[in-house]
Amino acid sequence: MYIRAFLLSFFIFSFSYALEVCYKGYYIFFPIIVDCINYSKGEIKAHAYSTPFGSLFKKVEYKGKGLYTEKNENLSSKQFFFIQLENKHKYIHNYVFENGKIIYEKEHYKLKDGKFIFKGRRYKILKATETFFDPFTASVYLYKAIKNKKSGYIPIFYDGRFYKVPFKVQKEEKIKLNGKIYKALKVYLHPEFKTKGLLKPTGNWYLWIDEKLNIPIKMNIKFTIGSFKLILNSLKKEGNDESK
Repeated sequence: MYIRAFLLSFFIFSFSYALEVCYKGYYIFFPIIVDCINYSKGEIKAHAYSTPFGSLFKKVEYKGKGLYTEKNENLSSKQFFFIQLENKHKYIHNYVFENGKIIYEKEHYKLKDGKFIFKGRRYKILKATETFFDPFTASVYLYKAIKNKKSGYIPIFYDGRFYKVPFKVQKEEKIKLNGKIYKALKVYLHPEFKTKGLLKPTGNWYLWIDEKLNIPIKMNIKFTIGSFKLILNSLKKEGNDESK
């Protein structure tokens, strides 16, 4: 769930308008999750939750935001706030990026008798020898990067660790969805995160980014619990609803 929707053109990266994109996530043929992402200037919000069918396996909900700055096309994370609900467990992440340091805080709660009981807290300050991004801003960085190069890595900080996730633009493809044809770039990623949770990224990921919409229209992603397919379901821009 951590690698999010991506934007290609400088016009989109400037976020001169608000954009909401929603996806349906499928396990085999079963729709088990809804994932919505909201973009605006300097901020990305995301909310993912299991459908009634998906809840038969495990009830999950993820909600958070990433704040960033952009100067002369250079991105910098400012803050990442993320609530991770998985069955009886709740984790609250809060990272602050400032002056070459990352202030990392994570709290753990467990549901008991209808209430979440505090279980523990991790806190530390880490030095970043180079620029690393929160997971939401990292997605913006990736689709800014593939304008100029076909391969590289995404520097991501998540759950107290630094990662360099490799990516590669593989080819152009025409994708048919809901009666429409999209001309998209197929991008390969290989995230391997050392973290806890049901949706721990692993294996090979494939993303198809439409060259006109500048958003992913399809994602094949893999976690320790299995492989999923996310398909574009609706798009709202500046008050216009282009739901499918």
